[in-house]
Amino acid sequence: MMHGRKHLVLVAILLIAFLLRMYVLITNGVSFSIHSDDIGYLRSAQTLLLTGTLTYHRSDEPTVHIMPGMPIFLAAVFAVFGHGFLGLLAAKVAIIAIGVLGVYGVYRIGRTVWGHGVGLLAALLMAVYPPLLVVDNLLLTETPFMTALIFFVYYSIRLSRTRTWRDLLAVVVAYLIALYFRPTIALAPICLLPLLLFKRYPLRLLTKQAIGAALIVVLVLAPWWIRNYLQFGAFIPLTGSAGNPLLLGTYQGEGYPDTITLDEWVNVLMRVYPSQDAYTKMKVQETIAKYRLRQWWKHDKTSLLYSYAVLKPKILWRKPFYPKEVLGISYVQVHAVHRYIVGAAVAGYALVLWRRQGRHEGAFVSLVLLYFTAIYSLYFAYERYALPLMPLCFLGMAAGLLPFLVRRDSDTRCTL
Repeated sequence: MMHGRKHLVLVAILLIAFLLRMYVLITNGVSFSIHSDDIGYLRSAQTLLLTGTLTYHRSDEPTVHIMPGMPIFLAAVFAVFGHGFLGLLAAKVAIIAIGVLGVYGVYRIGRTVWGHGVGLLAALLMAVYPPLLVVDNLLLTETPFMTALIFFVYYSIRLSRTRTWRDLLAVVVAYLIALYFRPTIALAPICLLPLLLFKRYPLRLLTKQAIGAALIVVLVLAPWWIRNYLQFGAFIPLTGSAGNPLLLGTYQGEGYPDTITLDEWVNVLMRVYPSQDAYTKMKVQETIAKYRLRQWWKHDKTSLLYSYAVLKPKILWRKPFYPKEVLGISYVQVHAVHRYIVGAAVAGYALVLWRRQGRHEGAFVSLVLLYFTAIYSLYFAYERYALPLMPLCFLGMAAGLLPFLVRRDSDTRCTL
């Protein structure tokens, strides 16, 4: 009976998540937008559907500024429903469904490691979190990337327990889906290695599965590599857009070289490379960024280390990404709650590491959060990049704090 009630609660949470997101869609319309990357992806998908060419900044110029996941996804929807009102509606409903799937994925992680109570609480927090209600109504990479990341974490935990090729394949599929939307996950599998070693994973099996996984990744990425080489004459494994965020990141923190402002660099690039493609300009910006970092290190090592290790992570996590207000909830209110969410997540994972149950899995999720914090701090730290990580924060809150609020069953799993 208790088991059945918990599943009813889960269904109710998923229904709440879906209805809230649909309410935002209905009240704001299919034209709901932040007039930023969402418009870029929309135009890219339309051009891809009509011409077969992946573009972003200009409709007549091939691009490696983005991974192809979002344009391909939207183009597939538009191929069925058209790229007018009906196609846009279908795309947004699909994004909402992917967001709700992510809520279910968070529940599965929580239930698998810490019990139903943790899974349900983390799922509820994700279901009602206002910034996610907004992003799940936008044509951005955040939602599909977030859901793929959640299932990458879930199946990684399963793999550490079952050691089956089936779960390995699920890990690789989730990883590749996330990678085709955002390249920042590229090195995230290194976070899985300590978990597998703590679980005494057989080294021979681990070696075989690692080789198998690598072969699958190469086969799936090979068409993208070939396309990039044919278009740009260079091996571009993921994107060619790292130069801009790397350069922007050298103007964050304190003590950075300020002899030439960012605007002045941009003006120089526009004068020197007025007709060059975006990829060439990105490579030049990468060169400038590396030069600035060398100068920064040469003249003030302490401020560089402090900026990248302390100040930029603070920038990443100090504010929520909430570009549009919904349900009458103001940015001020969300901002006020955000700091407590992040603080509770840190405290929650600290408590998880202190306890026995789920300690290794908690360390793995913590490593994933630290990995993305380091990646985004290496480049341009921006609160938007932390939004897909918030579900993992909700897991930490629930896993660490729920045992203080509820009783425990004899199997030590939390119950409502």
